Amino acid sequence: MKKEWTWRDAIDHIPVYQQALPGGYMRAPFIAENLIDTARARTTLEDLGDPSFLEGLNKVCEAYSRDHNLTDLGHFTGTEFLVSTLARRLQIVDWHKAHPEVQNEIIDRPWIITGLTRSGSSLTSQLFNLDPRVRSPLTWEVDHPVPPTQLVTRYSDPRIAECARALAHMAPAQKAMHPWDALYPQECVLMTQMGFQSIMFQNISLVPEYIEWLFDSDMRPAYRLHKQMLQIWQDAIPTAHWGLKAPAHMAAIDVVMETYPDARIIWNHRDPLSCIASHTSMTIAFECIKNPNLDPRKAAEHFTWQWWTALNRMMAYDKAQKDKGWCYHLYYNQLAKNPTESIGSAYSHFGESFDPVHARSIGKFLAQQPKDYYGKHIYDMKEMGLDPLIIRKQFAEYIDTYNVPLEY
Repeated sequence: MKKEWTWRDAIDHIPVYQQALPGGYMRAPFIAENLIDTARARTTLEDLGDPSFLEGLNKVCEAYSRDHNLTDLGHFTGTEFLVSTLARRLQIVDWHKAHPEVQNEIIDRPWIITGLTRSGSSLTSQLFNLDPRVRSPLTWEVDHPVPPTQLVTRYSDPRIAECARALAHMAPAQKAMHPWDALYPQECVLMTQMGFQSIMFQNISLVPEYIEWLFDSDMRPAYRLHKQMLQIWQDAIPTAHWGLKAPAHMAAIDVVMETYPDARIIWNHRDPLSCIASHTSMTIAFECIKNPNLDPRKAAEHFTWQWWTALNRMMAYDKAQKDKGWCYHLYYNQLAKNPTESIGSAYSHFGESFDPVHARSIGKFLAQQPKDYYGKHIYDMKEMGLDPLIIRKQFAEYIDTYNVPLEY
């Protein structure tokens, strides 16, 4: 396998994705009503629940319609993305109505990992998921939320293999930047996606207008649906504590804590320059399949604003807390140097015991899948127009307040 990957390597994988495009594909406008009709026909279900999601769906449709650089493959992928999201929403709402008992499930003291994107949150999530007492939503479960898997089919559910086959088509460059596996913990943004309030929609197109709307929107409906999904899964398989993860939680941290008031928050910290450069490169690697002409500078400018805004929300919430122990600060350099000790310190911070089996599992996991297992992700900050001095000045309050080590 190639040892180093850039976002440009993902473009070479376009012919593989192109096979999914139906012959003679004809573009249809991104119209919410038409997409809903398609999803209803596909699932034979009607009820989409709380209609507040319609505003987000319409905003996404408008944003995709404005992107005239989407190729036919990009247009097809965007359409399928929206229809499949609607289909899953229909299934979740239907299951919740048919099984009202799931509302009795208590989501007790979940671990919620957030912080700047590319700050080690995925690794942190994987390491927490190794705790026998913790369960994370897995990639295949989020892709196929209902019916929920049962104890007897937890490891043999045919949807696991279905998800794995779909992921097999990923470009090697994409997998090096963000490892995906059917049995890996999945990000919560793919759950709030069902409420059409998620940064996931920028994996098709940058949609800056949508992201601006998203950050100003009331996130409560999306997190209500998020909690309902956990309740559905927990009703089928009893779960002590959930391990949840999404950097985007920062932008709605007040709603996150309102939804899960006893949550144990892990706040990952890393040099913002590294985070923004890495995130820009990673997202372009996914978007360039649909738009090979995407401008890296435009993308970097957008993501700088996005994560600066989200981070400021998190900092403001932190400043307002009398009890500064409400979260645990986990630094990227410490996590990389001594992951077992870092996770153990998080448990200690919240007065929890660190299971010896969990500690041993962390060591085994890292030995079996070391850093850069799928290859090394490299990126060029100059190509993205990222000036270290400007970024450091913009994020100075964050760097100084939390003593964030600089990497360059």
